[in-house]
Amino acid sequence: NQEVYTTPEDGMRAIVNNYYSNIDKIEIAHSDNEMLDNLWFVEARVWATSRSDGKGMTGEDCDNLGNFFLRVDGGWVHLPESKKPLLTAFGKWLFNLNK
Repeated sequence: NQEVYTTPEDGMRAIVNNYYSNIDKIEIAHSDNEMLDNLWFVEARVWATSRSDGKGMTGEDCDNLGNFFLRVDGGWVHLPESKKPLLTAFGKWLFNLNK
């Protein structure tokens, strides 16, 4: 049921567009694999006026957020930290589910 993104960076941009209003700028600050080639962590800086969850902005000139993305058939999916990204990616590798 998850959206599959072409790249982890595209996934991060989509998440940002869903959670922020009146976005002025999105900057990908970091994007690289995390111990396993099929698991990437992407960090973005976001300049916007508000967040859709009602929480305030950090008070700095931008918000900083990071998300994990897991490689699947056809692209990348967002993998929240609550899903234990490193363990999930390792299991995928261990059972040879990498494609």
